[in-house]
Amino acid sequence: MGFYLYGLRKWGRVAAFTGAIFYVSAPQLTNLVYFGGIAALFAQPLMPLGLHLTDRAIERSRWIAALAVFWAVVALTHVPSLLLCTIAWVIYLLILMLKQSWKRILPLFAAAGVGFGLASFFLLPAVFEQSFANIKALKAVNGGFQANMIGSGQLQLLPLSQISKMAYIYVHQGAAIAVFSTIALICCWKQRSRVWGALGFAIALAFMMSVLSTPIWQASSTLQMVQFPVRLLGMFALAGAILAAIAVQGLRSLKWRVSLILSILIVAVIVANFKYSLDLSRRLPTLNRPGQGKVVNLEAIKEIVDNPYQDNLIDLPEYRPLLKNPDSTIPTPILGQPLILFVTPPAASIELKEWKSLYRSFKVTTPTPAIVRLRTYYYPAWQARANQKNLPIEMANDGTIELKLPAGTSDVKLWYGWTPVFTIGVVLSSLSAIAIVSFWIVSSKAPQ
Repeated sequence: MGFYLYGLRKWGRVAAFTGAIFYVSAPQLTNLVYFGGIAALFAQPLMPLGLHLTDRAIERSRWIAALAVFWAVVALTHVPSLLLCTIAWVIYLLILMLKQSWKRILPLFAAAGVGFGLASFFLLPAVFEQSFANIKALKAVNGGFQANMIGSGQLQLLPLSQISKMAYIYVHQGAAIAVFSTIALICCWKQRSRVWGALGFAIALAFMMSVLSTPIWQASSTLQMVQFPVRLLGMFALAGAILAAIAVQGLRSLKWRVSLILSILIVAVIVANFKYSLDLSRRLPTLNRPGQGKVVNLEAIKEIVDNPYQDNLIDLPEYRPLLKNPDSTIPTPILGQPLILFVTPPAASIELKEWKSLYRSFKVTTPTPAIVRLRTYYYPAWQARANQKNLPIEMANDGTIELKLPAGTSDVKLWYGWTPVFTIGVVLSSLSAIAIVSFWIVSSKAPQ
């Protein structure tokens, strides 16, 4: 629907529908299987919708409010996709400035800023509280960005017969783009600039996913947070959908025999794309019907879905806190460990009252001062009180919460509160929401 809305006003119904069919049949299930990329999968259909809202915002100012909401939704869906979409979108606007008045383009940048402001309650802690998590480990997942580039040891182009390889999807979609580009150039030679623009976008994406772009990725620590250059396959499919739409629109200018032959070729590419995606989805594992595929963490995913509050779930190193000593190796959590553990004295007793996601309550009785360790990672949002008095929270040597309790009986309560950064984010989000609603009301009443 997102691509259809984007293409409807540009190329007409048939062309927009054809491009949408190609886009929706692109083999993106590998995002889910290789990376657990449910969020990335949800972010992909937002991309053409963003292009549609951008075009509408240039025409009518009230659409700027909708564009701001779009950026907030992308920010709350998948941060790596947000980074990639922002870079591509800024380049898109800069190109539009060559044809459009800069007075129409600059408000769009403001819309993105307000959209990010709307998502500030999430974005600000994600940016400014990274020091409390092992965020650098994200760059090393699955061997880092270098191991996840087309042409690397992990993603070799050959053998192409291994249908589950990301490299095969790269080649498969690249071939489709080549066919659509050729047809579009034949049909729209007088308007070839838009074909070259879409093809240039596809070539740039192909380059950025290949090992040839390694120096660019190495030079940008921010870009490396994307983790996997092959995340660009979503945009790669979008470029193919645009070229398919342009090609279909141009068929009307040809003689019917030539148009029929090229139409059959376009349909064949789309059918092959759909067949490939269907075959891929049957080979790759899912939660309910694993099929022939094998994934190391499939059983863990099932546990998370079926029983998320048990004590035997794994976690990831990048989500563990950084320890006080930066040279320390972050220990692997012990599965099945007690929720509350006494460091000293071992003879103390404990009565667990409540253990919820954002609230914990227990009673400790100890003849001497005690040190208690909770099976919860340290984070500054956690606050504690013992016998109605504030209790300092410290980080243990394994990154968990450690509390020092006096002798006697202590009625301890822990709750997850607001950090200063989160508080600022909530304020900015509220102000941005007010600004968006106010702008929509004012712009709706103003003459266009």
